[in-house]
Amino acid sequence: MQPESNESLSASDVLSRAEAVDHLIEPFNLLVEAAVATHRDWKLVAALLEVTVELLSKHPVDLFQPTEQPQDALPRRDGSRDSEGASASQKQRLNQPYRDRIEAVIDSWSDDETAWHLRVGLRQIRRRAQRGELYYFEIARKRRFPIWQFNDPCGVLPRPSDIARSAPRGWRPEHLYRFMTAPHPDLEFDDRLLSPSQWLRLGLPSERITFLIGPRRP
Repeated sequence: MQPESNESLSASDVLSRAEAVDHLIEPFNLLVEAAVATHRDWKLVAALLEVTVELLSKHPVDLFQPTEQPQDALPRRDGSRDSEGASASQKQRLNQPYRDRIEAVIDSWSDDETAWHLRVGLRQIRRRAQRGELYYFEIARKRRFPIWQFNDPCGVLPRPSDIARSAPRGWRPEHLYRFMTAPHPDLEFDDRLLSPSQWLRLGLPSERITFLIGPRRP
């Protein structure tokens, strides 16, 4: 089949295609604007795009939760349903494991952001990562440093890589992210439950975290 020539395109065809392009570009614009608004760098945008491609290619079937049939989609006599106007209000939701994957990337810093937080140079960041003083994971061979391991101001929690190594085999960055940032039932202090990250920021024993993470499974 030969491609359509420009002469064969009507004005409405050209307009609809232009609108389609704008519609597809809009999410990218929103992503960049959100990164700028939250003072994040372009490397976060690149990492999120890489993870998006990964998820879409590996999990095309179960990436999103099944969409429920809207209540106002009433059955016709022929058995079909009239959902006109109802589908526009529906939004697909990521299944939780894949949402955790994306959240783990968002809740991590690039090497530049980490260097800015710690007030050191990039070479120092690389050295500290190699020595195990900083925990990182990689997206497209670029290091991402989870924010849960940092303390204010300009601090790092004790040996975060040791905690990561104590995690069950097979844990991915999102499993560690979920464990470190969610309140844990066995971490109570001053009548409230803490996340492992909060526990460590208060200077409480890190051995407790190593013990709790060891036998767990994703």
